[in-house]
Amino acid sequence: MKNISFDNPYLLLLIIPFLLLVLVPYFIAIRRDNKTRATVISLIIHTVIVVITALAVAGTTYTVVVTRTEVVVVADVSYSDSERLGEIDGYIEDIEDSLIGNSHLAVLTFAADSQLLVPFDENLVSVSDSTVDNTATDIVSALERAGELFSDNSIKRVVLITDSASTEDAGGAGLVQVVDNLFARDVRVDAIYLDNNVTEDDREVQISSVDVTASTYHGHESSADLLVNSSRDTRAILTLLQNGTEISVRTVKLDRGFNILNIDLPTDVDGTFDYTVTVNAEEDTSQFNNSYSFTQRVSGDVRVLLVTSTAADIAAAERIYGDNAVIDAYNVTTKDGKAVPYTVEALAQYDEILISGADVRELNNYTAFINSVDTVVSMFGKSLVTFGNNDIQNKTDDVLIELQNMLPVNYGNSERDAKLMTIVLDMSRSMELAYRLYVEKEIAKSILDLLEDDDRVAIVAFWGENYTVQLPTPASNRDEIKAKIDALEVYQGTMIGSALERAHDFMRGLDYSDKQLVLISDGLSYIKTSETDTVFTTAANMRADGIAISTVNVFCQESQGITAMKRIAEAGSGKYYYIENSETFREQFLTEVADDLTESVIERETEVHVARPGDHVLDGIDPTTIPKIYGFASSKAKQNAKVALIVKYERASGGTVDVPFYAYWDYGNGKVSTFATSLSGAWVDGWQDGTGLALMQNVATTNVPEERVDHPFGLNVVTDASVTTVELVPVNLKRDAIATLTITSPSGDVTEHTMIFDSTKYYLRFSTEELGKYTVSVSYSYSGRTFLAERALHVSYYPEYDRFSAFTDTPIIKAIRNRGEVTEGRIPPYSYEDREVTSYDLVFTLPLLIAAVALFVIDVIIRKIKPADIKGLFKKISRTR
Repeated sequence: MKNISFDNPYLLLLIIPFLLLVLVPYFIAIRRDNKTRATVISLIIHTVIVVITALAVAGTTYTVVVTRTEVVVVADVSYSDSERLGEIDGYIEDIEDSLIGNSHLAVLTFAADSQLLVPFDENLVSVSDSTVDNTATDIVSALERAGELFSDNSIKRVVLITDSASTEDAGGAGLVQVVDNLFARDVRVDAIYLDNNVTEDDREVQISSVDVTASTYHGHESSADLLVNSSRDTRAILTLLQNGTEISVRTVKLDRGFNILNIDLPTDVDGTFDYTVTVNAEEDTSQFNNSYSFTQRVSGDVRVLLVTSTAADIAAAERIYGDNAVIDAYNVTTKDGKAVPYTVEALAQYDEILISGADVRELNNYTAFINSVDTVVSMFGKSLVTFGNNDIQNKTDDVLIELQNMLPVNYGNSERDAKLMTIVLDMSRSMELAYRLYVEKEIAKSILDLLEDDDRVAIVAFWGENYTVQLPTPASNRDEIKAKIDALEVYQGTMIGSALERAHDFMRGLDYSDKQLVLISDGLSYIKTSETDTVFTTAANMRADGIAISTVNVFCQESQGITAMKRIAEAGSGKYYYIENSETFREQFLTEVADDLTESVIERETEVHVARPGDHVLDGIDPTTIPKIYGFASSKAKQNAKVALIVKYERASGGTVDVPFYAYWDYGNGKVSTFATSLSGAWVDGWQDGTGLALMQNVATTNVPEERVDHPFGLNVVTDASVTTVELVPVNLKRDAIATLTITSPSGDVTEHTMIFDSTKYYLRFSTEELGKYTVSVSYSYSGRTFLAERALHVSYYPEYDRFSAFTDTPIIKAIRNRGEVTEGRIPPYSYEDREVTSYDLVFTLPLLIAAVALFVIDVIIRKIKPADIKGLFKKISRTR
């Protein structure tokens, strides 16, 4: 590294007057006839003397830096950066131009692997000449290799150029570690971030995922939901292949952004079928991500467990299901020498569990039975359907209360107890956007107006922190509570999970039969990892403690906020609402509470009415032909229940009451439904054929689970980038349990692994870098019993081809921290503060002055001595020899 400096640079200005003193007399005093060669040379010498003298007076110093600087550019040439290789070349050229003396540049290109494209001190070539495998991005390995290129006793610099989307280090922990390791070895790491997010000008269509049930039933309606991303409004051709044969083609309209496309799947033949769906649009930039594969198994009849008190119900169930189900019936009256299955392992074999006119307390092990039913429905997605009067109403038995809690209605003449309502308000700064804060407060005050005076209400506010604005107090204090709501202000941060925990702490200790929580927010959490896990875990815990959580999304259209609010409501068994104004909220959310019912069982001729037009239970049904009924168990719908059919009757005290006739709701992963009348007997005298029979058949059909699960454990298979995680979640932990995972790769290689136990579940992670179909088979054994489950997963394209992944500089900023600098659109600045640079200075003041004197002497000689004198001098010298 070389550098010229001046002790007194302003003295360089002396050149101007000195040159004037030399040039002006020359052009004025010397005429054209007198301008000889000697005078011209003299003028040039005087000019040089002026410049040299000024440089000497200014203190010219020549600095030589001895320390060697080595800069390694680590350039991302993976597929996601393939359209920006020219830009990367430009950054490298700028880095080379900015280097100072004794600096040496090398270029390392990387994607799935790495290549030393330009060694130190060799001429640059374009990164497009790199021959690395561009189907993945392994930043960590590239940086590790770059660290091996440096020599000892040099200043070491790495400049990383990337979009930061690593497919080999999804969590970013490896990147943090490698930067720390380099820093410990005196290697500074800077980065240039490439923003590769899709814009409106791009022409890109991609199938991002497919949501489909892994196993379904013969003849059961089944479909796949495709998530198709498009950078613009366009049309595309959607093609579905089954085992390589084309079975459907249609034209679809794609909007810019997310598109959910539904494809019907045939279930008329049993078997396991491999599907491939493709989307083709004009001018699509990349064809690598237009195809997606999945597998679905279609298997036999539905298995039904019927618990009843009459033989007529068994005959009715056989008539309703026909040849499409295998029914195991248990009569609580006769018992028939049989004990009802009551363990999770036994109940997991059934798809639907029916309780018809039976007091479950008559069953052997009835407590274990209800507990296991709760588990298989909520965890494994089974269905529970109750018919008629099961003697639940007005009972205090714990087991009946547990059963009642599962149902979408409250049976009987139970008085209306005061409810506990907690409103959780988002006071983060994002709520100041687009009048969100105003509408949020209006929504909260609307809830207060809809509550009865004896209801209890609490308010919790949150931002980066949280606090209880109002502990549970009668809703009659609504004016005071509204004033507190109006006084709330916004602050920095958003921590939803901790706010729910605060509400959970005081709600679970209060004795209310109806506990509800409403979260009003845009769903944009300040911390996106641990905070997200806390939110959903807390919501599930609250639901387990009988607290239903509904969420109100105020104006947020971002996918992160929408997904979070929907998932919180789902975990809390509540509803999700998207709100645009307070009037919409009034119409959507809380409705006026129905009058209390006075009777438990109604036995009179009653018409059935449609309350939910378009509900699937009405498929193929003419509502005007639904037969009358002659008896039903009265109930009240719970807040989140969907009521498809109702009956109307006049109360003895006056007034007409709407009673749920057929109601259902989601219960965890499963579904629970109630049919107010019986399966058989005088109540349904006209329901043995025709519309009545068809309606009951629809009840049976619509309650068939979406997915067949016949193993007593939860099984999750999640693929992230090129790594797949299989989780087995047992219902009950067994000391002698062993979980084994067998993996069959697309190339046919079979490997077997013992899964890792982490105190609550078994898991195993394995690489899925190979394209194609993987089959994972899980074996779970304990107490001499073995349960099996199988899943198929497809790697349809490399994660590198995901053009709609969210590119962000967060991973590299998190990794580099204060070890260097992250820039965008420019090269990072150079800094050597972390070590001393060895150098020496050459001061030119004296040599320049000597040169000036020497030139002056030469000038005198040129002007005073004539050519003839010089010739004469040489002649004298030659004579003396």
